[in-house]
Amino acid sequence: MGTVIAALYCFNRILVWTFAAIGITAYIAYLDYVLRPALVLFMEGGYRRYHKKSLNQTDLQ
Repeated sequence: MGTVIAALYCFNRILVWTFAAIGITAYIAYLDYVLRPALVLFMEGGYRRYHKKSLNQTDLQ
């Protein structure tokens, strides 16, 4: 899921063109306010999930 958010962040230019084509260019200024925190949250969630998984595996060994 986080990969999808990261991909959306990278496709920011495509989103700008899409918003312009649809006619909702007023929301373009808010893309960075939405996509950057979402990217950070998903990266943090992935980091925590990875470390939780690695801690559980070391307890089993």
